[in-house]
Amino acid sequence: MTTSSTSKARLKRSDLKTLIKECLYEIITEDFISKTIQEKLIEVGDWCIQRDKVDLAIEVYSALNNTEKLVMLGNRCLEQNMLASAGNAFEAADDKKGLSKLGDIFLKAGVLVMALKYYKLSGNDLMVEFIKENFSERDLEKIYA
Repeated sequence: MTTSSTSKARLKRSDLKTLIKECLYEIITEDFISKTIQEKLIEVGDWCIQRDKVDLAIEVYSALNNTEKLVMLGNRCLEQNMLASAGNAFEAADDKKGLSKLGDIFLKAGVLVMALKYYKLSGNDLMVEFIKENFSERDLEKIYA
């Protein structure tokens, strides 16, 4: 294989995720998707989870508007301390409870900027106000490990 054909093969693989995402959205927006295709795509998402391709599974379930799978995946990510992926799953599902739970986790860890982000996304105005009233802008810039 020549160098140019090798780089073309890499380019094609790196664009696979984008291509899948575009195809899924096109199929769904045209109301072309049948029950069988939906079931197969759910299997694709499940396959991605089994192989630790969590972000791709989130894309698949998001394209299908499958909030049940997204919430389940978000909770699984929480259990495995994969907080960014949990946030992506809960946000895609618009799961206020999961987003607020993430806010709680980040608040307990002292990562105020992330706590504030997830409380805002969850619509938890009480906790947003609590953070703004009890912590300075300087505190929000600090990240505690």
